[in-house]
Amino acid sequence: MIAALLRDTEPIGGQLACRTVMGANFLGEDEVVEHFDDIIRKEDLGNTFGIRFSLRSLQKRKDTHILFLGYPLTVYQIWKASRMCWHGDNSWIREEQFATGKRVRQGWYLLSRKTVLYAPAESTVPLSRVRFAGSGGRCPWACELAYASALYCMKTGGLPFTEEKIFTADKDSNGRPVFMRCAQSRISFASESPALAEKVSISPLITATSLRRLKN
Repeated sequence: MIAALLRDTEPIGGQLACRTVMGANFLGEDEVVEHFDDIIRKEDLGNTFGIRFSLRSLQKRKDTHILFLGYPLTVYQIWKASRMCWHGDNSWIREEQFATGKRVRQGWYLLSRKTVLYAPAESTVPLSRVRFAGSGGRCPWACELAYASALYCMKTGGLPFTEEKIFTADKDSNGRPVFMRCAQSRISFASESPALAEKVSISPLITATSLRRLKN
């Protein structure tokens, strides 16, 4: 069945076909409505514009990426809706703009489960503008990383990452880079300024547009 589906390399819109390819790494309408049921209804999702990744590109990334449907939630809203997936005291995010003012854009995304190392202190380019060669991905915002991680946790009971700290493109109110901490299959957020030569872990986020630029 999968072999037949892969003959079509054009952008597709069928969630069933994509779920077949991605398996547990697929987080679509059903997962969003089930696990964020207190704040999202199926009718709220409206037109999801189809999944603009080809089946061939998904097949290549089925074990290394999460395919998820994003919905406009903030980190703070995600925290309130998925506290069973968080550890420690995260109350500090209530006063932070990155956690209360920035929302996930509705649409489909691929988030890499394999992180890349990057030395932000050695570059004049902010993390929000960094693009990673080979993947076509960018550094995710905190809301995007929290959304995908919390949804994956609520579906599977675990996290898609093995690294302890994954940095985001956001900064806190003091200008320090924000990162997500992973511990005991739970997440939390904190901030710190990396040492000058320190390399930090980043999980590239890919859109269909960026992937098409790679013709991959």
